[in-house]
Amino acid sequence: KHFNATEVESFINDVAEAASRVASTSSVDPKHNRYWISGFLDKLVTRSGEEVKTPDLVLLDKRVTLKDATWKDVISVMNVVDEKGRERQPELDALSVKYAEQIFNMQPGRRFVPVCLVIEDELRITVFDRTGPLLYSPTPHIHNDPNSVLIAILGFLFRDRQELGYDATLYDKKESGIEGTFMKVGGV
Repeated sequence: KHFNATEVESFINDVAEAASRVASTSSVDPKHNRYWISGFLDKLVTRSGEEVKTPDLVLLDKRVTLKDATWKDVISVMNVVDEKGRERQPELDALSVKYAEQIFNMQPGRRFVPVCLVIEDELRITVFDRTGPLLYSPTPHIHNDPNSVLIAILGFLFRDRQELGYDATLYDKKESGIEGTFMKVGGV
């Protein structure tokens, strides 16, 4: 069975809710509150003026509402396509590159960006650094290898920001009317 973006969003949010319930009854502390959501509105326009299709799903921190979300808030993106997507693989790969570039442009504190693609019933994760794609994950089949898919979903929802590509030495701050990105050196 092929999944559409709404079904993937619902499935992921069901997994997140179940994980939160389990964590609340155990010693596990899910300190990261994130969610995948469709309907992202912030447009991506390339330098040449081309408007790029918005991703099917974006991963956001729960403190950010969808209506307020911009590319500065996007942790990761996911596109969901049917089996015909295999024929459009180069086009989908180019789209993933554009998403990663946009996140890097809007988030100077990112070391790498994971980008997800669901083609029919397989999940592919490509990790980009500022030079391009670094790593393609094995593509687990959603029905035949559900454990790998669940591990990937839970990783996106509950891993530390640093494990999702953020540089822990950089932080944003607004103080005394000065707003910007600052670097911690020697714990300061």
